[in-house]
Amino acid sequence: MKLSNTFFKTVVVWFLTAFSLTQIQAQPVIKLIGDTTCSPDTVQIAITGTRVTSVNSFELLVHFDDSRMRFDSVYYAMNFLKGYFQTNLISPSTIKLTWDSVRALTIGSEAVMFKLQFSAISAGNPAIIWDGTSVLRDADHQMVITEFVDANVLINAKYIRYTLAQIMEGCVKEKKGRYSVSVTDGSPPYKYDWHGGFLNPGVDTMVFGLKGGPNRLTIYDSKWCRFDTVFQVKVKPAPAIRMSTEEPIPYVIVQKPEVQFYSNIDSINMIDNSIPNWQWDFGEPDSSRSVETDPLHTFKTAFGVLEAGTTSYMVKLWAISNDGCDTSVFKEVRIEKPEPEVFNVFTPNGDGQNELFTIHGSKNADLEEWPLSDFYDRMELLVYDRNGRKIYESADYQNDWDGGGHADGTYFYVLKCYGRFGEETYQGSLMILTGGK
Repeated sequence: MKLSNTFFKTVVVWFLTAFSLTQIQAQPVIKLIGDTTCSPDTVQIAITGTRVTSVNSFELLVHFDDSRMRFDSVYYAMNFLKGYFQTNLISPSTIKLTWDSVRALTIGSEAVMFKLQFSAISAGNPAIIWDGTSVLRDADHQMVITEFVDANVLINAKYIRYTLAQIMEGCVKEKKGRYSVSVTDGSPPYKYDWHGGFLNPGVDTMVFGLKGGPNRLTIYDSKWCRFDTVFQVKVKPAPAIRMSTEEPIPYVIVQKPEVQFYSNIDSINMIDNSIPNWQWDFGEPDSSRSVETDPLHTFKTAFGVLEAGTTSYMVKLWAISNDGCDTSVFKEVRIEKPEPEVFNVFTPNGDGQNELFTIHGSKNADLEEWPLSDFYDRMELLVYDRNGRKIYESADYQNDWDGGGHADGTYFYVLKCYGRFGEETYQGSLMILTGGK
């Protein structure tokens, strides 16, 4: 069959057109992607690539309006490009990106190659455009025909007037702070992010449950301009109470379990009468309490508590202010059973050292300086010579016997200790050494 000339021409035209379209579709596209931001703020412009094949180097020049934006850095670069490209600001308004590698760059569907970060300076709609000398090249340094697409940046004016007001205070330990915000000028509608607390449904201009101290609020307007502020949530002060004892490290001595406690509540109330109520909890199993400001407390359970294996009490002082704010302070009080330690050799020779017959109420080093009267209600001391004759007697011994002028030698003592939970008796020998008598 013989084909007509018309049919032949039609086939040729179709083939050429299809070939031409294929070539156009295969053409790489390097595109700038516009963004919207506020001034002052940051803006990131993406550079994307589509249908990029057999590209081994490029030199890209981007022009921007330096009266509206200032170039900061390359915020992101495709992993394939890292380590091989350079960025230079060759003028206040021109960025130059260069890349060269033995490995060819291939990008199929549109992907981000770079992100350029700018600081927005003033409002407007500036263009970001490619310089006409921007070029992609293959391995033979031949130019790859490329379509370059420009973009614009919408920079909105960042402007708002707002008022923050605290409408409720809480106490230091509470989260009862309440704040409201009112915007008087700007670009509505607004969105509020309080970064904490909680809101009533449908109302985001008031926040509840804020903790005391610095808190943060972010406001977005209709142009998505962002406004950050830090505000202080005031709280009602808790009573500044303190607790103390006569000893820095307090002990409950089992046979004489009284401890004197002190507070500064009277001092505070003399100034402003701000603490109407307070209470001591001595941590005993019987839940003993006191509402005195400086109680002398007897730990009646000390013997049983120590026998059960507990070695301390946790004493708490609680107070509440006229504002309804309360606070508690704590102090650990250790339990100690007396263990009299007798220094059974003493030298009453007038040299000022070891002159007296000394008894310590406990072997605990923390307690060796405590007077004997802190360990028992009283200590009765009897001293006998070798013949069983009593040479010294004290119904309430206070470490004050100097030997009574008796000759050097060995004597015997009986120590009777009377305390809250009964009588304890210790006995042994002692030696007087004067060196000359």
